[in-house]
Amino acid sequence: MRLKPLSQWICDRCGEVIEGPPHGYLEWRRNRGDVRAFGFKIVHYKPYSPQRSEGGCYFYDGYPGRMGGSLAEFTGDHAMPSLLSFVDQGPIHEKVYRGPMLVDYREWVELVRRLTIPGYEEARLYREQAVQDGFFAEMDERAAYRPDILRQLIGTYGKAS
Repeated sequence: MRLKPLSQWICDRCGEVIEGPPHGYLEWRRNRGDVRAFGFKIVHYKPYSPQRSEGGCYFYDGYPGRMGGSLAEFTGDHAMPSLLSFVDQGPIHEKVYRGPMLVDYREWVELVRRLTIPGYEEARLYREQAVQDGFFAEMDERAAYRPDILRQLIGTYGKAS
């Protein structure tokens, strides 16, 4: 599989390719009385879903505390302002910082990587096999996420699929 970096994603519901930001949707949840977000999912926007007849690819339709928006709001020039708002809304909207609006930082970091690091979305498809094979053994915690390393990983493991 060859994805266009930062332009195509794999739907967390159906596993099919989301063909571009307007075809995708980011959804998450918040518990009642809690502003902290969790359960981030990248899915097909319903009009583009291969599962349209079954109600689409959404995970949280009908759940209380469901939040979300077009993937276009979380990609390109909009990516970092939108994603960072989960950590700090900034002094314009929040005079006194109350802390991040996240339940699980690692889950949020995974989302940020998927939306902002070229090649990450495709490389993650091969990550487990690469770990088993020792692909990352000599790398530090930053190298494993660099676009050049991700291209190498895709070149090595993407041929098998």
